[in-house]
Amino acid sequence: MSKLTKRVVDALRPDPIRDVFKWDAGDGALKGFGVRVKPSGIASFLIQYRNKEGPHAPIGPRPYR
Repeated sequence: MSKLTKRVVDALRPDPIRDVFKWDAGDGALKGFGVRVKPSGIASFLIQYRNKEGPHAPIGPRPYR
């Protein structure tokens, strides 16, 4: 397994049928961190996590109170 570096991300090529995922692995890896490349070639970084609200809790700014 390889670490998720700029070189690895730049080398990823889109698949015309499905999304391509690459997860950080190896020594010092960030568990749950990866990149997704859409068939259009757009790349997005991902974080998978769990907390007390469950594995699919929303991430982002909280509503102003």
